[in-house]
Amino acid sequence: HAIARALNRLGIGPGDRVAVITPNDAWGYVACLGLGRAEAVWVPLNPRSTFEENLGNLDLTEPKLLIYHSDHAEEAAEWVARSKTVAAGLCLDRDDAGRPGLRSLIEGDDGGRDLDPRGRGALGQRDGRQRRGRGL
Repeated sequence: HAIARALNRLGIGPGDRVAVITPNDAWGYVACLGLGRAEAVWVPLNPRSTFEENLGNLDLTEPKLLIYHSDHAEEAAEWVARSKTVAAGLCLDRDDAGRPGLRSLIEGDDGGRDLDPRGRGALGQRDGRQRRGRGL
């Protein structure tokens, strides 16, 4: 919810396209979940594609925002500068170029709810010896 609220504050809403380029990183997946909560459209960029291929994908899909991992900061700045529709870039894992990153934008945003994970339950995988999942 905090990511969705941060995206809403940046002007991202239902139906808006947001490009994401990240290595296999947990924050990348969390950002995609936040996009879904904000009812935005996820536009995946492939880190293995060339710079020009990703720029072409940006021009084709016309996202408003580019969320990127710091591994791609230099490319992201150039994509934002050269793209016809990307208004801004948002670094996923740190503040970048004097602008707050996604983590900074959601820091302290608990939505008025208790986010302490203690006392919450989850189901783990079966280990083959039990007939049902084990509560953790």
